[in-house]
Amino acid sequence: MPAPAPFMQGLELEPTKGTRMEIVHEPPHKELTFFARAPLKLRVADQPDVVIDAWCVSGVCKPEGMDVFPTRGTLSIPFQGIDLGFPVKLSADASGDFYAFEDLTVRQREVLALFHSNLLSGRMASTQDMITALDTPVDLVPMGETEEEEAAATAHVPSRAFRLVKALLTYLAAAVLIFGLLGQSVILRVMTIPTVQARVIAPEVTHVSTAPAYIDKIMVQVGDSVARGDTLIRMSDPRREGRLDDARRALNDKEHALTEARALLRKHEATYPQVLETLEAQLEAALARQGERHIPGPQADVDAIRAAVRALEDGRSLRSGDYHDIRADLVATRNARKEDVRRAKRAVGIAKADARLLDIKAQVAGTVRDVTALQDMHVARGTPLAVVEENAPRTIRTWVDEAHLTRLAPGMTAQMTVPTPEGPQQFEGEVLTVVAGVDESAAKRGFGLIVTVATPPQTQLTPLSPVDLRIRRAWVPEWIH
Repeated sequence: MPAPAPFMQGLELEPTKGTRMEIVHEPPHKELTFFARAPLKLRVADQPDVVIDAWCVSGVCKPEGMDVFPTRGTLSIPFQGIDLGFPVKLSADASGDFYAFEDLTVRQREVLALFHSNLLSGRMASTQDMITALDTPVDLVPMGETEEEEAAATAHVPSRAFRLVKALLTYLAAAVLIFGLLGQSVILRVMTIPTVQARVIAPEVTHVSTAPAYIDKIMVQVGDSVARGDTLIRMSDPRREGRLDDARRALNDKEHALTEARALLRKHEATYPQVLETLEAQLEAALARQGERHIPGPQADVDAIRAAVRALEDGRSLRSGDYHDIRADLVATRNARKEDVRRAKRAVGIAKADARLLDIKAQVAGTVRDVTALQDMHVARGTPLAVVEENAPRTIRTWVDEAHLTRLAPGMTAQMTVPTPEGPQQFEGEVLTVVAGVDESAAKRGFGLIVTVATPPQTQLTPLSPVDLRIRRAWVPEWIH
């Protein structure tokens, strides 16, 4: 029997019946191992390598003259011209001269022990021995069970009948769930036509600018109700406004000329009594001369004056430059000025209508949904400024694969499910139109059918909200939902 180790001398070991031996893996003690005098290197980042002259399997001795010894680094072991390295963590003992290894793995400890034993025995480590050390299992885990583990494994085990019933119920529930989901999917596929990207479409009209112009005033706000023809936004163009101002100035000039012509005519007409009085005085003087002289000459003067008086009273002109000749010229001038004013007013109306053509007017009666215009902003032709939703029911637009071309027709019934805050709501609608094309929202799916479905009038659907839509096939009875 081999002699006991020095630290076990004086102790008696007596085996006890019924006890169990426990094997504990612990690192070697420094006092039970020999120190090897072979240099190892401890590589530390950003510091010179530390050369360790004295070491053992349990730890290393701090080199003489070194004040601060690193506690972490990579331990490098020379082996046949190459270095084997692994990270180590060291902790100092009470003396501060010995640093023990901490948390070495089994492979690291085996490699270190192999190198240490070969140094002490004086033989070189072979490659096979080094590979064997590196191939050491990481942990030695016992494969047997303890009595406590066996008792815990067999405790509270249900009966065989209970386990059988539980397994049958579990499989039955799984079968009902799986076949129920698959059956529902198959039934929907057979009885309805699937759709893609169904969404609510509102009958909205986007109002755009007809020409480059400035925004003078925004007449409506989001949510306002408007009638067809109501002005939504007032616009202006400096060139058109300039033409309108020129027309208005020309109208003012024409009206001023008309006022002057009317004033001249009234002033001339005001001289009528004076002209008549002058002719009557001339007639009396001619009659007086005729009575005094009794000669035929004054009789001609009397007849001429009487003719002038009758022409004046009748509104006739006897010679150029008389009252009614001048009045006729003034009346012609006034009428010409009136025609000029009428034409100027027409020009102002045309210029004003041309300027007002820039105004954005409601094309349909409905509700204002969006206003993108900004006050005093200059916009180009075709710029969207306002959106008005027409007072008409909203529809649902969806995309259907062209494989269902012969199975789709207007008038078919569609089932739709709309998400709401209160939960999903189901409605029925009617297919309005079926047209061929590429839906811009489903362009990746290629060519197909664009289907429009009417919604019930009482429903309040949010524009562009998603809808789960399926079109019922023609052969499905109405009572099946």
